Amino acid sequence: MEKVLVDSNIFLDYYLDRKSGLAPIGEYAFQFMKSTIECNYYLILCKESIWELSAVLGITEEDVFQKVLSGINVKRKFELTSPSLLQKREAKGISQKRNVPYVDALFAIVARDLKIRVITRDKHFFEELGDIVSSNKPEEL
Repeated sequence: MEKVLVDSNIFLDYYLDRKSGLAPIGEYAFQFMKSTIECNYYLILCKESIWELSAVLGITEEDVFQKVLSGINVKRKFELTSPSLLQKREAKGISQKRNVPYVDALFAIVARDLKIRVITRDKHFFEELGDIVSSNKPEEL
């Protein structure tokens, strides 16, 4: 079972069943979550993802676990990680230097240090952070 760090946008695609033009990105995210529950992947989440999901969806952190992460939470297919102070400092520097969101830089640093890839559809990972960490979209798996 491969460990991967999952960006918040994948959970939003899944939970909100989002579409991008004609692309059913919600379905791609659903298939990825299904594959996770079937033991193909083990998800690593930064605590910052929980905060992000809570803020974007306007729900409590507890509701994030009960509503958004319910399937993988029940099956215990993920773990939360807390970035170190050193990782946070490095991410802040990369964020400023490369003009990318701090959280994206932080996720890239955490994934790099864990030697895992990021599952995302955020262009920053493919364009500005590709030299730090390998990334894939759910439909590429």
